Amino acid sequence: MITFNQITKQYPDKLALNQLSLKVQSHEFFVLVGPSGSGKTTLLKMINRLETPTSGSVSIDDKNVNDLNLTKLRQNIGYVLQSGALFPNMTVFQNAAIQLANLNWEPEKQHDRVAELLTEVGLPPKEFMTKMPHELSGGEAQRVGIVRALAASPMIVLMDGPFSALDPVSTRQLQDLVLQLHQTLATTFVFVTHDMQEAIKLADHLAVIHNGELQQIGTPNEILAAPTNDFVKNFFRDASQQKAFLARVIESGLGQPKNHQKALVLQQTDTIMDWATILHRNPAALIEVANVVLVPTDFPAYIATMKKGDH
Repeated sequence: MITFNQITKQYPDKLALNQLSLKVQSHEFFVLVGPSGSGKTTLLKMINRLETPTSGSVSIDDKNVNDLNLTKLRQNIGYVLQSGALFPNMTVFQNAAIQLANLNWEPEKQHDRVAELLTEVGLPPKEFMTKMPHELSGGEAQRVGIVRALAASPMIVLMDGPFSALDPVSTRQLQDLVLQLHQTLATTFVFVTHDMQEAIKLADHLAVIHNGELQQIGTPNEILAAPTNDFVKNFFRDASQQKAFLARVIESGLGQPKNHQKALVLQQTDTIMDWATILHRNPAALIEVANVVLVPTDFPAYIATMKKGDH
């Protein structure tokens, strides 16, 4: 677990972070999201001590990172930058294996590990091992950057806006790739983005940061269904309008107070699509949400009230 405790970062001309506290659970995909300049990258870099807080502390598994050996700390943390950031005078293999070489892995083991990961990210080893960075597309270079970050099996992977410079097709492909890699690895991912759609797609939990302050933390559905303030509401407005949450059904005035009727309990962060799936299986099903019972006829009634675009 990564713990940020009352983090403040003061630069000569700017307060970058202001008494920010949050926790990242082990093995989850955690996203820091907010506008450019909100302090996300500064916070991310404190995990591997590329930045240090003016006050407050960062801990990994209850150990203050300032008390850890810096070399060993960074050996256990992979880091993917906004571009592939590959060394231009080194081959794909040499770039990808640089951490393994630092750890004194045998050359054959380095080769096998890089070949394994290149295959995982869709780059055939025989074709790509000897290529130079200038021979790669932006998406290919970023895949090599991901391989380099994962090569030594780190317990934490930091990703700082890694897809922001890529075209939409490459971005979608790499988003799907990192989700797949996260599902197969026992690794904590911490990902920075200013793109709320990307945050929603990737995150197990996400933290919304604005002007160096934590605005809200939760699952994507929790934040879309119940934003804590106007900034969060406006930041995610387009995304929230693409989902009709049960919270909005209750807010519309439908339903009746809970009584002794047997009803299936759903959360306000579930959607009307979840409700529709239940009704498809059982057209007579009653749904309980926040002590309100929705009957089957409430479903078409709510659909009729939806404004164009609220789907």
